Amino acid sequence: MKRLLFDTCFLKALYTPTDQYNRQAKEIWEMICRAESKILIPYPVLYETLKTEFIKNKTGMEYFNRLIRKCERVELVCDSLYRKDALFDTLNIGSNQKVSMVDRILILMAEKRELNINGIVSFDVRDLSEYCRKRNILFVNSKGYL
Repeated sequence: MKRLLFDTCFLKALYTPTDQYNRQAKEIWEMICRAESKILIPYPVLYETLKTEFIKNKTGMEYFNRLIRKCERVELVCDSLYRKDALFDTLNIGSNQKVSMVDRILILMAEKRELNINGIVSFDVRDLSEYCRKRNILFVNSKGYL
């Protein structure tokens, strides 16, 4: 069973019909479900996802609520072990490299052997795809990556 870290942009796209990646997110979601992958959602991703704009999306919130409460393959991942490093990494990066603290947490989690991360599910090509390629981690953002 693959263990996949989910990024905010994927979750928003999956549950927001007007999102430019909605169709693609649904196709990826079906693939993930068929593969019976473990879904890992770090708390900072939840904070980013459940902002005011998203919680006004009644249908999206209903589906998201079901995912979090009823899907046995969802694991909410505490970020406490990664917060300080992610903060300092974010503050110390060069001016030409702007990766959010949440993306830093995803990267730090992916590097921890104990979590056994196989991939990151995201549409954030700019910030995460190169990292995944260099570390031989799946970057799931289109059909055929699982």
